[in-house]
Amino acid sequence: MKASRASTGNRRNPETHKAIIKAASDLIQETGDLTFEEVARRSGAGKATIYRWWPQKIELFIEVYNSQFKTEEEPPDFGDMKKEIDFLVASTLRTWDESSPSGKAFLYLLTKLHNQYPNVREMRQRFMPKQREYFKKVLQKGLARGQLREGLDLDVVTDVLFGFTWHCLLSNQLDPEAVQLKQTMDIICYGICQPLPAG
Repeated sequence: MKASRASTGNRRNPETHKAIIKAASDLIQETGDLTFEEVARRSGAGKATIYRWWPQKIELFIEVYNSQFKTEEEPPDFGDMKKEIDFLVASTLRTWDESSPSGKAFLYLLTKLHNQYPNVREMRQRFMPKQREYFKKVLQKGLARGQLREGLDLDVVTDVLFGFTWHCLLSNQLDPEAVQLKQTMDIICYGICQPLPAG
């Protein structure tokens, strides 16, 4: 049993928060599920603190997933739209792979969001927009550099990329190095990117 960590009530202590997410991630990786009791034991945090910060288990799953997907971080700037889109799609597929804590958390969320959770619409609104905005942020960089075709609707392009990653998920094609996926990405990038100068 780890020493109990100090709680600051509803204001989250960063060290305690980090320990809880680490414990939850490890549990999900090991078992595909978690209990607040075991998360509390491994993290050294009080169970009451965990319940206060995440009143329902699914909310802790969402935070574990978001901690892995890192939608709050600025996407890398390679100066090349195709490289950035390739990176975006590859990192998304790796995050969804069920061999990772985020992939296991994602599978759990897919089940719960469509079946058992009472406020499905509310949770979708909290869960999905961050991913879409991350995709769109990458496209905005390419647009600012003049690397996208004129007149593109970035929301539509985001739908195309987002839909493609979901197709990969639902068809169990999560290897970003697969030849077919690379060819599909080439076609998408050809359609949205400015053609390279001749010669």
